[in-house]
Amino acid sequence: MEMADVVSEMDVSYMIPRRYHRMLTAGLVLLVLLAVYCIMSHAATAAETAAAGHRDLLQKIEQVFRAHERWAGTFSQRAETMDGGPPMTARGTLAVSLPDKMRWEYEEPERQYLISDGTTLWFYDPGLNQVMVGEVAGLAETRLLVGLLRDLSRVAEDFSVTVTPAAASDKHHRVELVPVPTAAGGRPFERLTLEFDAGSLRLVESELFDAFGSRIVITYAWAATKPPSFPTGHFTFTPPSGTDVVPLGQ
Repeated sequence: MEMADVVSEMDVSYMIPRRYHRMLTAGLVLLVLLAVYCIMSHAATAAETAAAGHRDLLQKIEQVFRAHERWAGTFSQRAETMDGGPPMTARGTLAVSLPDKMRWEYEEPERQYLISDGTTLWFYDPGLNQVMVGEVAGLAETRLLVGLLRDLSRVAEDFSVTVTPAAASDKHHRVELVPVPTAAGGRPFERLTLEFDAGSLRLVESELFDAFGSRIVITYAWAATKPPSFPTGHFTFTPPSGTDVVPLGQ
């Protein structure tokens, strides 16, 4: 294998400064979630969810999400990495437009933005006067998902799906998604667990273990009003004059 091929298969997250890693992992979580909702009805036919009740639950969750093309709310995040550093916590607002547009606005611990139009990711840090730009399909964690969305019939081949309905003493349904190892033995992430409110069926928490041992937990509070209207250009980004533009991974 040529060195260029090796580099192209490398995950770029380890090259990203720590201040951006929080945003990157959150963005990847949401990209995974958007893909999961797109494949939810197909996942209901996988062997692991063969029970009729599990199929019905997955289909109802998908219907709730697809009932509106636009979602807005707030989030809080906790990221634990393998480097032994302290957990990274953050909170802010979140906007989603189906099928794959998103905008994260971090309010704490500092103002930062992660924006995607479904093709490009922008990480803007006003404090550094810098924006990092990368292609969604170039990130290792999303390659499998991009390919999967082109052929939804592969879901049972590429993922093990486990559904745990809420028990009498529990208020959350749980859906666990584990990628099947590739021929080379790798996975885009280790495990993703989604928790849905047993009443509204809205997503309330996600827990992602990435391929490098990081654990990212995000809790969500979605607006209860009618679908929001987003301004033109809400899911694109034009760097302010004088901003340093850096390719993702450099």
